[in-house]
Amino acid sequence: MSIKMVARAQLEAQDNPQKAIATLEALDLAKVPTTSQDDVRVLRAQLYLATGRLRDAANMADGINLGAAPNAQAKAMVTAIVGEAWARTGKADRALIILDELKMDDADLGQAGILARMAKVFAAFHAGKKDRARKELEGLMKLDVNYLGRFVMPGGAVHLELQQLAKQVAMNHPDVRKQQRQAQRGTFGRVR
Repeated sequence: MSIKMVARAQLEAQDNPQKAIATLEALDLAKVPTTSQDDVRVLRAQLYLATGRLRDAANMADGINLGAAPNAQAKAMVTAIVGEAWARTGKADRALIILDELKMDDADLGQAGILARMAKVFAAFHAGKKDRARKELEGLMKLDVNYLGRFVMPGGAVHLELQQLAKQVAMNHPDVRKQQRQAQRGTFGRVR
């Protein structure tokens, strides 16, 4: 039963994260097979982070066994989710420790590596290491400037100062500067 509910929640999460959360919250973790409990916790924590429920994400993260991941990509994914949850709820130094253990240059990490890099931004920022947060943002921007949208877009419960830092970093990208100049020309051209 629990495997079907997790699969259903994964599908629901694509269109309606709140519905997916409700599906997962209906599961009694004590009745979920031990081998699947971390999967449920990881998915719940991820959805809580996406919807700004940071305390709930941290509570789920605290119960996740980081050593149980079957491969480097899964470990990076789990570490990113746990790291972000901890970083954004007062355990930033602990988050940096687990995130720094990942080999970020490992090509096998795929999208999980991007999530881990994003989690490092949160961890560095919330640990008071703003220069390191800036460097992490610059690293993300080198991969794809669109990754900075995670920190700039409202609704993700991102600290205002971190939003501003991400905007400053993004303004160093030539494509972003070009878009802003074009937008200003269009706005000023219509004002006449």
